[in-house]
Amino acid sequence: GNAVLASVGAADSLFREPRRLLLPDLRPREEGNPVLFTTIAPVPAGSFFTTVPYNGAVPPGGPGSTRIPWYSGWTIGGELPLPPPATLRGVVTSPLLGLLPDARVVVTPGDFATTTDSLGAWVLSNLPAGPSSVAVPIVPPGCTPPPVVQVGLLAGEDRTLGFTVTCIPVAAVALDAGFAHTCALERTGAAFCWGAGGEGQLGRGTTDSTATASPVSAGGRLFQAISAGNRTTCAIDSAQAAYCWGDNRQGQLGVGLATISVMAPTAVTGGRRWRELSVGAEHVCGLTIGRQAFCWGSALDGKLGNGVLADSAREPVAVAGGFTWRSIAAGGAHTCAITSSGQPYCWGTSVTGALGNPAVTQSFTPIPVAVPAGVTFLNVWAGESSTCALATTGAAYCWGNNVVGQLGTGSVINATSPRLVSGATFFREIGMAAEPSFVVHTCGIADSRDVLCWGLNDRGQLGYGTTTSCFFITTWPCALTPGPISLPVPAVRVVAGASHTCGLLTDGTLWCWGLDSAGQLGDGVAGGQRQQPAKTSVDLNVGLPPD
Repeated sequence: GNAVLASVGAADSLFREPRRLLLPDLRPREEGNPVLFTTIAPVPAGSFFTTVPYNGAVPPGGPGSTRIPWYSGWTIGGELPLPPPATLRGVVTSPLLGLLPDARVVVTPGDFATTTDSLGAWVLSNLPAGPSSVAVPIVPPGCTPPPVVQVGLLAGEDRTLGFTVTCIPVAAVALDAGFAHTCALERTGAAFCWGAGGEGQLGRGTTDSTATASPVSAGGRLFQAISAGNRTTCAIDSAQAAYCWGDNRQGQLGVGLATISVMAPTAVTGGRRWRELSVGAEHVCGLTIGRQAFCWGSALDGKLGNGVLADSAREPVAVAGGFTWRSIAAGGAHTCAITSSGQPYCWGTSVTGALGNPAVTQSFTPIPVAVPAGVTFLNVWAGESSTCALATTGAAYCWGNNVVGQLGTGSVINATSPRLVSGATFFREIGMAAEPSFVVHTCGIADSRDVLCWGLNDRGQLGYGTTTSCFFITTWPCALTPGPISLPVPAVRVVAGASHTCGLLTDGTLWCWGLDSAGQLGDGVAGGQRQQPAKTSVDLNVGLPPD
């Protein structure tokens, strides 16, 4: 075929710049030469040519054709640098969780170095010009990755892409029980409560009780943890702010109000961000995101831990000692916590040994628990006058009041220092009620995820289906050692109220047993008691906590 340059204008437009990288000037050097070619010699027999949309023997370079110019190495004015690389920033946010610095932006093709800038954006540098696919495959639990975005990067460009991620909170604590009420968090983070509501502890805006799950009047606020104790409920919302509602006679709501009760979630004063809350019988304690401990409400017995006996209704007060903490539990007349190094401390009253230190009967500030040599702890739970803690090995230790065998040690003798729970069972967590009663029960989830219970069983709260007796001053229906509960699938959480127990199973269903005087079992009908676990009528799709 013939290769004919259409016109001088075409040549000028294509080859005008002598040092252009992608379209270099390859015109003949002769002055006054009007055209590059006019005609080509006839095509030899047997030869063929293919029509192309450009002038010359080879196509010009360009975006997307190759990363190395086709003329690289030619001596047409010297070697010139490659096009400067592009930089891409990916900012990933969630309307629920805000900026997500742990989300990762990935560009295809290629695997490029990433860093994080001061704003929390992923920065990908040294990217070649051309088309790329940008994805966010790694997002926090409960979040859905956003769609893949196609971009065309220019040489040297610095571009920022914004990704919006839909997240549903995975509750760290999705179930808890008070004296005669129960609360749970749906998978969406919405809060529901049922049972006794006489002090507004259900958060419905009324003092009515209900035997079915009732949404908490939170104004659309979503929560990531909830704690119920006696007649008070508190929760941590998705922004890590604390809210409380219910009985406020001792200022245990921490909302700066002197009212008897508050019937809807109200912000705890101080504006702190929280990682954990524990509601006791008449006071509340919590850990901030910096793992500092604060308590508020009744200071009777020194259980606020700030060294004084003055109630704190206006705002949380700092626990003395300057420790950083791993876990905290508010009981009836005492409080216990585990330091970041795994050492348990308690404060308050220790008439029955609840502080775990034989040398002390009361302390207004944290004192160390007399733990066995070499044992460190992960978590702690507090009852009215007894305490249980989970060691890093999975062994459970309990101490304090043991009048109905709630320590699980095989006797009814009080323990002033930690004692191993009988049965050589390793546990994942413990459920213990911080209610104003010396006769209580305890349950735990074994390493196998079976639920075991021990202690008082006068209302079927142990879930055995039968009652056994133990004797201290008089005969009580109770069990001195852990006994297994029959449930259809394994459990992930178990909580104990004054006389009822509830468990969250791995399929997201709730099962409860024991006293149902105010509808605290959530079975739709208040009254009576259940001696064996029964699935509640509460169908909440409860969010399972991280394993």
